Amino acid sequence: MADAAARAGGQVGAGAAAAHFSRVVVDSREAGPDSLFVALPGTRTHGAHFAGAAQAAGATTLMAGPLPPDVDKNRVWQHDDPLGALGVVGRWALECTGARVVGITGSVGKSSTRALVHAVLAGSFRVGATPGNLNTAIGLPMALVAQPTPLDWFVAEMGMRAAGEITRLTAIAPPSVAVLTNIGYAHVGQLGSIEAVAEAKAEILAGLTAGDVAVLNGADPRVARLAGRVSGRVVWFGTPDADVEVRAVRAERGGVAFELRMGTETMPVRLPWDGVHQADNAAAAAAVACALGQPLAAVAARLGQASAADSHFRRVVVGGITILDDTYNASPASARAGLAVLAQEPGRRVAVVGDMLELGPSEETLHREVGTAAAECADLVWTVGDRARWVAEAACAAGGATAVFSGLDELAAALGRELHAGDVVYLKAARAVGLDRVARQLMEDRR
Repeated sequence: MADAAARAGGQVGAGAAAAHFSRVVVDSREAGPDSLFVALPGTRTHGAHFAGAAQAAGATTLMAGPLPPDVDKNRVWQHDDPLGALGVVGRWALECTGARVVGITGSVGKSSTRALVHAVLAGSFRVGATPGNLNTAIGLPMALVAQPTPLDWFVAEMGMRAAGEITRLTAIAPPSVAVLTNIGYAHVGQLGSIEAVAEAKAEILAGLTAGDVAVLNGADPRVARLAGRVSGRVVWFGTPDADVEVRAVRAERGGVAFELRMGTETMPVRLPWDGVHQADNAAAAAAVACALGQPLAAVAARLGQASAADSHFRRVVVGGITILDDTYNASPASARAGLAVLAQEPGRRVAVVGDMLELGPSEETLHREVGTAAAECADLVWTVGDRARWVAEAACAAGGATAVFSGLDELAAALGRELHAGDVVYLKAARAVGLDRVARQLMEDRR
């Protein structure tokens, strides 16, 4: 603790200075003797109220004063800016591993690309990566502290909802390789325009030096326009003349097949993940490998063996039905990609779509576009949520059979009654909608 605190400043109690930690937690229920509990403000309460409970579980605490009466000052690192100090802890932890960073951002495909980059590098390097959704100024330091040492590379997914957030993340984990997958309408509601989204995403390129690499999607004109800002080398994917190209892409049940070209060499690949859109994510991952000098044969083999466990799209066959669980989050582009997977399925196809959030002034148009696509891909289109009514209206106008549900309980009950053996149900909504609970209930009820 003393080394990290010396970097970040603040007042450190003698017990805190002597403490060692291998985890960072922000929930006191997860605290233990090996943890640093960081007391941060939440939407309903402040973590400082739970600092005593975290200490009782054995944790050291990082917090701003004044201290609650049940907190032992000797075991506290007091800092006026606990979140800022946490960022310094993350940077210190990264330096302890010795790893260089592959930073990944984009409106769609960040998590899948992160998992695929990890897969293609792990055969040649000691590689760590952000798990789950730890892609924020809180989550990234938590992930870094938990990494083993030493490492060669750390693959950092970098999310954002506002300008300046990616700059903050790159200060914690400065990329040697920066990947920008695409720029779309996700978070337009926060930033005001897609041009502002592009500027916020471009922050990942700002710190690159002459020896660094930017991996850019040449098929996205907003991304392509940012190449002039790169100090260092650009490795392109997404277009026929790119450094890395996927072609002859075709969907297969439970996977996607394509030809992967790196330079002048080409090899066939079958990625065991659903959806032709995953070929673009594979191209981004292959471009990272290309930038680091990995041979095509090794990259193709590792893509073919990539575990889908870290991808947000899950295929579960239970009780005679196939559940395509895509409920981690939602954007118009990812919804259309998931619906395209549904369209290839045999049997009766049911699309369940909930609200997509943070889409700004275009939200009605974007929901209606998804509704039109749903009518083309599904036999039944069911929706839940106020915004998703636009999906149902557009699907109905396109000739689809639709149903609108007022809440998750009503929806879950209807799915339980109406789904039969051989049916395929696709579920998609913003995470805040809670459609993941319906997916889990459906799996449990069918077992």
